[in-house]
Amino acid sequence: MKIFVDTNKTYNNEFIVASLHDLHEYNDDGVAGKVIGTKIDCVVPSRAYEHVNVKVPRNKDDLEKLVGKSISLMNIEAVAYIYQHRVRVSIKASDVIEKNK
Repeated sequence: MKIFVDTNKTYNNEFIVASLHDLHEYNDDGVAGKVIGTKIDCVVPSRAYEHVNVKVPRNKDDLEKLVGKSISLMNIEAVAYIYQHRVRVSIKASDVIEKNK
């Protein structure tokens, strides 16, 4: 069962790109395989600049120009899960674009 998070209410759909990292495919042994996208480390202004990671299936080099900028996430899916006795949120998006101010 998945527990979905309303990103508009939780994060006010405000995300600022802090850094970018390759997103790797993992096999059953936990060993990183090929690069399958980018993990975007974002800060959320409406939540005291809390850090969240967003996974997108795009090349990191194509997203470099977004570092430090406000972004919009396309087809966002946020799911709550428990890790080390804390509730966390896994966020995925089909694409990301720079938000117009």
